[in-house]
Amino acid sequence: MRLKEAFCVLLLFAGILSAAKIPAPLYVDTRNFGSADPEIVWNEQKQQWWIFYNSRRVLKDNVNGGTPLGVAFSDDLIHWKFLGYCKLDGKGGTKNAPYTCWAPAIIKDGDKYHMFVTYKEGTEGFWGSGKSGIKHYIAPADDLLNGWKSASVDWVLQDDGAIDAGLLKKGDKWIMYYRNMYKPESGKKRSGIFRAESEDLLNWEKKGLAGGDINNRKKKFLMHKDSLLPVGKGHPKAAEKRIGYQEAPYPFYWKGRYWLSTDPYLWSSKDCSNWKYAGSFMFAPSSKLFDDTKGRHASFIVSRGRCLAFYHTEPYRDYSISYQANPPENRIMFLQCTELKFSENQLSYERSALPEAPKEIEPEGEYWGQAAP
Repeated sequence: MRLKEAFCVLLLFAGILSAAKIPAPLYVDTRNFGSADPEIVWNEQKQQWWIFYNSRRVLKDNVNGGTPLGVAFSDDLIHWKFLGYCKLDGKGGTKNAPYTCWAPAIIKDGDKYHMFVTYKEGTEGFWGSGKSGIKHYIAPADDLLNGWKSASVDWVLQDDGAIDAGLLKKGDKWIMYYRNMYKPESGKKRSGIFRAESEDLLNWEKKGLAGGDINNRKKKFLMHKDSLLPVGKGHPKAAEKRIGYQEAPYPFYWKGRYWLSTDPYLWSSKDCSNWKYAGSFMFAPSSKLFDDTKGRHASFIVSRGRCLAFYHTEPYRDYSISYQANPPENRIMFLQCTELKFSENQLSYERSALPEAPKEIEPEGEYWGQAAP
């Protein structure tokens, strides 16, 4: 389906969605057509949900170079409006940024909001260029679009392999998970999920690889062949599989335990250290509009016992060839939402179903899942 045809279908379905349901797709950036890496944030001052996202420029040759952070907002999680593109240190604010950034992680601390974003100083090439790593910005509560300024310690992790930060508050300590490279015993470089800790959000201590099974590629897990949810021995759709490539770690607290989403997997832990495999809602496609493909790079709202996951899809992408080899019309991306459920130590979901919008829009708790009570 061509780009223009896709948007005609989108507009057709927009008018018939139930007012009580969160729609599919949730949102698409109609300027760059590449809404990726969503980070959902409660804007306390505006009393709105804001989604920050990497606005990939799918019609450009350097799709992921010069990408700005887009912002859309909603009063009800149903109707979304484009607000604009973020300025970082007063630069940007348009659909073509003078730098490259993606995967924003945003948390509130006191009267300030903190952003930890994968950042490259240059815009050349398919993925951007120049000095890169995870960079820290701070904005006042009354200006989360243009007010982002570099923190006093701005480069948190200045490393070409460090990307995709995700943060959680545990007691008086902040924990950051991120993706980086390491060498296992084989000596071959490989990506892994790492952990760092801080008491002030400025100075971070690296703690190495995340604990538990999360980086153990040798261990096999008994999974459902289609959904990758855990199953018991003898299940007709049981298959032993190993964990593969992971990115976009997002930690949160829900149902009395810690969770870590690592695209496409979910992990759980009682202590935020010993991570155990819990399943995957992003692996199997759904029947929702523009959701018939794998989900990617999720963030979460946890409030009043419910857990809503927000992610992006690339429904026209040909995964049998490299991302760069896909033509522009195959790179279009959409933001989506689904609800997770957890009962009797079992994760479940119906990704094809439209989640009910919360009756109480304001989250319960200051960090909407990014802190333990």
